[in-house]
Parts: sequence; C-alpha cells; structure tokens
Amino acid sequence: MPIPLRDVLDEPLLAEADPCVVAGAGSGDALERAVSWVHTSEVLHIATLLRGGELLLVGGVVLRDADAERRRRYVRNLAARAVTALAVECGTGLAGIPAEMCEVADEVGLPLIELRRVVRFVDLCRAVNGQLANRSVRRLQAGDRISHALVEALSGGADLTELLAVLADQVASDVELNGLDGATIASAVAPQDRDGPGLGEGGLSAPVVVSGLTMAVLTISPRRAADVTVLEVALEKAPEVLALELLRSRPPSALDHAAHDLLGLAVAGDPDPARFAELGHTLGFDPDAGVVALVADLPAPASAGAVEAVLGTRARTVVAQVRDGRLLGVVAVHDEPGRAALLDDLGRGIPAVDTRVVVGPLAHRLAGVPRSLHEALTVHGIDRAGPQVVDSADYAVESLLLRLDDDAVADFIADQLGDLLDDARRDRGLVSTLSTYVRHWGRKVDTARDLHLGRQGLYRRLDTILGIIGRIRPGSARVGAVVVATELEIARRRLAGSGAGPVPSRLSGRNRLPPA
Repeated sequence: MPIPLRDVLDEPLLAEADPCVVAGAGSGDALERAVSWVHTSEVLHIATLLRGGELLLVGGVVLRDADAERRRRYVRNLAARAVTALAVECGTGLAGIPAEMCEVADEVGLPLIELRRVVRFVDLCRAVNGQLANRSVRRLQAGDRISHALVEALSGGADLTELLAVLADQVASDVELNGLDGATIASAVAPQDRDGPGLGEGGLSAPVVVSGLTMAVLTISPRRAADVTVLEVALEKAPEVLALELLRSRPPSALDHAAHDLLGLAVAGDPDPARFAELGHTLGFDPDAGVVALVADLPAPASAGAVEAVLGTRARTVVAQVRDGRLLGVVAVHDEPGRAALLDDLGRGIPAVDTRVVVGPLAHRLAGVPRSLHEALTVHGIDRAGPQVVDSADYAVESLLLRLDDDAVADFIADQLGDLLDDARRDRGLVSTLSTYVRHWGRKVDTARDLHLGRQGLYRRLDTILGIIGRIRPGSARVGAVVVATELEIARRRLAGSGAGPVPSRLSGRNRLPPA
C-alpha cells in the first residue's frame, strides 16, 4: 500500500538527511503524492526501468559529472515515467542541486528534494520499503476480514441495517447508506466501547453500484479508534456486498434500466434512431422534440438529487444517473429559449459550490443526444476552473480547434494574422483587441469600454493592427477569414492556459504566445 511522500519525509532515517523540497512542489499537493517504492540508482538512464510511483534516491557525484542538458533530460524522463519524487544527496559530491534541474522540476511538477546530510541509502530503502510491504499485508488481512464478516451476515439473511451494523463494528466507525436524493436508506453506529464521536457531516464515501447503476452512497464517519487503512479497504469491499442486498431488496426498476441504456448509447456515440425512439417513449421523451445533454461534477454522489431537482423544474422530462463519479443527464427543452431557461435555472438553483454543470448544445431530436453529450464532455475537459454553470456554446471554437488538423490551423492563422502574432509577443494585446472589436460587431465605444481604453487609444491600436495585416476591403471574403483566424488564435490561448491540451504542435512552437 503506498505511503504519502510527506510521511516518507518524516521517516526517522530520512529525517536524519535533513531533506528539503527545493522545486516541483507547486501548491504543496505534491507532498501528498503516493510513494509505492523507494529505489536508489546512480545511473542517469534509469527512467525506462521504473514503473512510476517511486521515490528515487541519487548521489550527487553522477549529477556533478553530467552536463546541464543531460541533467535537464534526466528530470524530464523521470517525470514522464510518473516517478513520485527525486531526492539528491548534496554536500560531498555536489554542493547543491543545479538550477537547471530546479527549473525543469518546477515546469514538469516533479518534487525535487535536497538531502543535506549523508545517510545510508540501503538502510533507508529497507526501512521505507518494509513499511510499504507491512501496509500491503495489513490491507489484505483487513479486506479478508471485512469481506468474510459481511458475506457471512448476508448469507444468514441480514438486511441492510444489519449489514451496516456488522460494518460499523469492523471499522469502529458510524456508517450510513443514502440514496442519490440524499435520503437515508439505512445506518448504524459504532459499538459504545469505541472511543470518541463520529465526524458528523462529511466522512469518507463510495458509490454502491447495482447492475451498472449507481443506486446509493456508503458514507463512513470515523471515530478516533478507526484505522485509516481499514477504512480505505472497507470502502472497496463493502459496496459490493451492499449492492447484492440492494439488488435483492430494492432492485432497479424498468425505468432505471431504460435510463441506463439511453445514457449508455449517448456515451458510446450510437445515434440509432429506432432505439432512441423506443427508450424515449419508455422514459416520457418525444423522440422528435429538442433535448440537451449535460455533465456535472459532484462533491459527492448524493448531491445528484439536488441537481436533478433543478433540472426537473418547469415540468421538464429528465433522465440523469451517476457514472464514474459524474452525473450525466438528458433534459427535454424543445428549443433554444428552453435551453436558455435551463441555464438560468441551473445558475440560480445549484446549491453546492463544488458542483459544476456543463450543458451541451441543443439536439433537435432525441437521437442527437450523443453529439450533445460529446460536446458537453469535451468542454468539461477544457476549463475545469470556469464558472459553476457552463454553456458549451461559449467554448465552441475551442472544441472545434481540438478536432482540426494541427498543421492546417497553424498555417491558416499565420497566413491571416502574419506579423500580428509577433507583435503580440511583446504583450501589446493586439490579437485580443481585434477579437474584442469583432465580438462587438465593430462598435468602437463598446470595444474601448471592455478593454478599458480611451477612444484614441483604441483607434491607435486598430490602426496598428490594420498596418500589420493590411487594409481589408469591406465586404470582401478576407473579413471572414481574419475573424476566423483571430478566434482560433484566442481559443488556442485559452486551451494552453487551461492545460486541457492537446495544443496543436505548430501553434505551440514558433507561434506560441502567452495567454491573451
């Protein structure tokens, strides 16, 4: 069982080396990365022999003798192999970690640790790897014990409440099973002899999946006597047994299965009109009326009920289910005004700040749901730091850019905007100015206001832009070409800033610019 990097750094033998994270830690989350093994090597081409998850220990001598480019490549290769962290012994062979290694570590997000005192790597590896092996054994033993207790109770006819009582005893914690609407299905508290109160709200949770459908959420609220390893194992083992009892006592309905099949077709991209029509009639949809698909991130599966309640306002027909921790849904909206009303309702009614909903484009028939869902999922991956409710139309150009040929897009933008891209490198904001001007349909007052420019300042920028790309005859086809190239360039920048990738290769080379 892996150990967080933070805990490994606290290991007494490693603490003697006075470890200091000098690069690659980012916001600090890097210290929570899992270490699956500790390995030592003085070979710079070791990356191909690693599996990922290792804390790699290296002496400074081999790095002292390498040139700067070889050191950079060393760090990049380790990061590409998903190594958890690199610890370098300094003081004897190497005075300190070279600056170029720190720069690359920050760039690729690989924690780089300076060991400022000498320790025996063989003793350190034995100590930490021994802990890892012991944790794995404990985990297996805990899993066997919990599974055996629950299966024995289920075989004896235990209902959900009785099964949860067995689980509460095994994990020394309070447990609760909730439906996706948040209602409690069953619960149990830890035996009275276990010390300390439960956590109340929150705790650890896992979905309970019945015949492919997420039907409930198991939540464990640990008491002070609880063992974290046991809790993690319980969240892996218990849902399977609880699902068997749910299947026996609360089997999914025909509507549940129909909704599962419809969303399955949408995810698979299968536009079978006859099958969609059949499922639509079962679920209350008009196969020839407009619908939209959506995807929602949830703080917990039980939050799905709150989102579904908002979707169902105005007597809308809704199908929604939790899949892989996300809520996928299809909503009848009939037309664009209906879609706009749905976006407004979501903006006003989504209660949890950790809930994020992306609404796909209007599909004029139910069989068009796969494309709407595909677009929603694409936008969902583009801007995870965006607003709580996202209209996929606001990212239509980015979505298109991800599907276009890299070289063709790069050449098109370069042909239309030319040296405007080079000027934008000097942070003059010319591409952004042109985009804002176009989006305001050429209204200079509105453009100046959005850019916080005086009117004369805007005029000077526009004159500079036209001087670079050349005067364009009003009404000519080149007007449209320049507009398209500008929006593609702005979309490229937004993609680069979001980290969604892939950014077209030739756009990330000679025309790579800072975000607008």
